[in-house]
Amino acid sequence: MIDARMRQDGEYLPWLRQTYSDRRGGPRLKLDLGNPIDRTAFVLALCDSDRRHETQKVASKITGNLESAFAALNCNIDWISFATNDLPIVRELPQIVYDAAVEKKLNKAQVKGGLRRRVWRHRRV
Repeated sequence: MIDARMRQDGEYLPWLRQTYSDRRGGPRLKLDLGNPIDRTAFVLALCDSDRRHETQKVASKITGNLESAFAALNCNIDWISFATNDLPIVRELPQIVYDAAVEKKLNKAQVKGGLRRRVWRHRRV
């Protein structure tokens, strides 16, 4: 949902691709910019890096759009909390679990609990 909201700005995807290709230094990233989760992770990482290092590499237009995208979700979470606590879980989910979670509108605790039970059942066998 965040990526869909960000893509409403026609400059977002070209900016994201250019920023990814211009990267120098830092950890090697294996991102598929065709994947909305990877795009969201990348833009959140850029914004978080700016926040932590007190720089202005990400345009204020992008951060403004990001903040309005989170505000439109009508949940009490900001992008920093999402990037720190939720996004790592979403990125590690198998696609079938992700699809089921979206379809059934499961929250983070339900997804994590379901994964834990599957792992525990698997270990008992």
